[in-house]
Amino acid sequence: MFKSLRRHPDIFEHGMGIYDIGADGILRLLTADRDVVVAIALSPRLLKAALDRMPFSQETEDKYRGVDGTKVPKEQWFHPDKIILPEPLSEKSKVESRKRLEENMQLIEERFKKIDDGTFEGCGVIVRSNYNLGPKTSGDESQGPAAE
Repeated sequence: MFKSLRRHPDIFEHGMGIYDIGADGILRLLTADRDVVVAIALSPRLLKAALDRMPFSQETEDKYRGVDGTKVPKEQWFHPDKIILPEPLSEKSKVESRKRLEENMQLIEERFKKIDDGTFEGCGVIVRSNYNLGPKTSGDESQGPAAE
């Protein structure tokens, strides 16, 4: 999914877009002003796979426990409650982002060229945690990452 979104103008040209997984289980590509450009509903399996790439956080596990983005009405994918979205970038942050993008544009273009011609050798997926996102049952107090 991320590879298919990598060339979107808000990420590549403007350098200020972000990916965000809302508390509703929807992966969104957001502009600097937090308008939704692309939205993908994550099943519990895909949500867990995305979260397992990050270090474990009990707060994160609690936030996404029992969430299934595929059950969210499609209209809400693109027009969620504003509380779900991160704050828009400040003007100062936008200026800093543009500056970083300009400083690194040559490296970015070289990487995309290598990806396109098949010579880029990225690292594989690194699993850093093992979230338990299943529904809570009575007496089910989380104790860190789920056992394998």
